[in-house]
Amino acid sequence: MKKSFLSLIFCITALTVSAHETTCRLAPGAMENFRSLLNNPGFVQPTRVTSLERGWFRIESDIHMFTDEVSFEQLAAVLSDRENISRYFQGRRNRAEPTLVQRYGDVLIMDFVATTSVVGLQVRTAYRTTVTNVVNNETAICIELVQLDSDSNTNNSVRNLFISRYAESVSIDGRTYAYIRFVVRNEVNTSIAPVTRNALERNANAAGMEAIQLLITAAKGK
Repeated sequence: MKKSFLSLIFCITALTVSAHETTCRLAPGAMENFRSLLNNPGFVQPTRVTSLERGWFRIESDIHMFTDEVSFEQLAAVLSDRENISRYFQGRRNRAEPTLVQRYGDVLIMDFVATTSVVGLQVRTAYRTTVTNVVNNETAICIELVQLDSDSNTNNSVRNLFISRYAESVSIDGRTYAYIRFVVRNEVNTSIAPVTRNALERNANAAGMEAIQLLITAAKGK
């Protein structure tokens, strides 16, 4: 059992190395757009919704901002609380109830039951992920949620889910700011709750903006 779990962790680590190398950092162009992104979330690139087979859609969202409303240390205090992280992100668009399944070193295996509001519909989905602290130092933190292959391959609602929540302390013109970047990629089955491509895009945009604001609100209490 232990050997198989070690193999699982090794596979997950190998698969996510390239992902966090590109998402756990300042996005290209972030510093050049500092003024427009200060306390004002923006998109690294427009949200992409791609039609796949038989009602499945791939959704890719990448949102970032700078803030002087909270410090990096306050943000890190929220993001590092991995077992309870979902309680900070109970929004109108998305909320998730987590259950810790297993812990192995710095890797948590967790079950989530998520409720998503899309065009007035309340859609509940269940999935299992790793929750890993892939970057954690004095100036940066990055938490990744990656759906297990065993769950992704059999899940009729959501698959290939990847979430990256990143924060970094940056110095600009002698002042210190916090930078936040949230990346979400997944594939959803709309045959369960029929919605249009445009509705999925609007919901992803609104949910991403809401999640960043919820993080800032939680950080203010730290």
